Amino acid sequence: MNPEEPLITTVIPTYKRPRLLKRAILSVLRQDGIPKKICVYDNASSDGTKELVESLAATHPEIEYHCHPENIGGFANFQFGLHQVDTHFFNFLSDDDLLLPDFYKNAIASLSIHTNAMMWAGTTVRMDDSGRIYDARLESWPREGVYSGLEGLACMTKGRAPIWTGVVARSDVLKTVGFLDEEVGSASDLDWILRIAARHAFIVSKTPSAILTIHDQSFSETSPLSAFWPGWIKMIHNVLDAPNLSGDDRKIIEELLYADAKRMLFRKAVRALTKENFDYSKSATAVQKEFFNDNLTFRVLKVMHTLCMKSPTFQRAFATLYRAAETAALHSRQDLQDRHGHLARYLKDYEHSTQLFPQPSSSDTQPTPVPIRSVLNTRPGRQ
Repeated sequence: MNPEEPLITTVIPTYKRPRLLKRAILSVLRQDGIPKKICVYDNASSDGTKELVESLAATHPEIEYHCHPENIGGFANFQFGLHQVDTHFFNFLSDDDLLLPDFYKNAIASLSIHTNAMMWAGTTVRMDDSGRIYDARLESWPREGVYSGLEGLACMTKGRAPIWTGVVARSDVLKTVGFLDEEVGSASDLDWILRIAARHAFIVSKTPSAILTIHDQSFSETSPLSAFWPGWIKMIHNVLDAPNLSGDDRKIIEELLYADAKRMLFRKAVRALTKENFDYSKSATAVQKEFFNDNLTFRVLKVMHTLCMKSPTFQRAFATLYRAAETAALHSRQDLQDRHGHLARYLKDYEHSTQLFPQPSSSDTQPTPVPIRSVLNTRPGRQ
């Protein structure tokens, strides 16, 4: 066994993705210099996942494996893993995503300095399997460093919130923020991040720290509208329940989060039309009128919905125009591709590689100049 007590737990829920799971695990093993525990929670895959993890654990005892006797669902699997955390720090990692070198070292070093901060958020680069970059949200933040209160919460709106793949949190945050909220639905990860930001200081770094992969089987691409709405309303209530927010701050954040919901519902309705998912589009369109009382947006979406339903030719043309607009938007972010495109090499399949991971280049990470164990003397308790 590793003679060093682990500082951080990586929670990796998985289901029937052994090849991608291996890539995710290897990316954690590549977090050099940090005593860690890698906990894989298998949702009864029965496809070779167990054998894969056990083969890696044979030479890497920091890997722990738990297989549920039956599939308990994705949310419950994340929640189960969170309840098992018993280290000072932890991080969530989906089985199809991966971490970049020195992520844990940078995060824990910074948290060791800023002892009042409860989480560290690095830049998670969203890209598809071909290496095409969609965004790197934290690059739009006004600065790096410590945030708290209204300033930090406001920066998390308009699609700029950190993705939890690139977040390291102190386990003590669970005593004040609690666990994941099932009633929120697909935004439960965002809800949890926002609840931390509403109650505690946190650190933002623009250093690329993780990659979130976008593909057709991602939950965000296949989930029904009910996974998003009305759970978003519950999320807003959770954030506004933070006792340290003033009345004025609550009002500002409430308006910003509802504006986000309205904007996202419009985009979801339009995107559903391009996929001929007319039931989804109809439901998302109805919310614009029934909840937001926005008759203009409702009428625009209803006309598009009707035309796509009645005319397959129009629907195909509409989908083509939408994809063209998406492509143009991606081309407008060429600077992101230029800065971070080299990170796509970490998407390679390492199943037959003799190395744990390719060695990082100097542009991948930033050095960490401070020790990480100086303020960590005891193992945290679990309530």
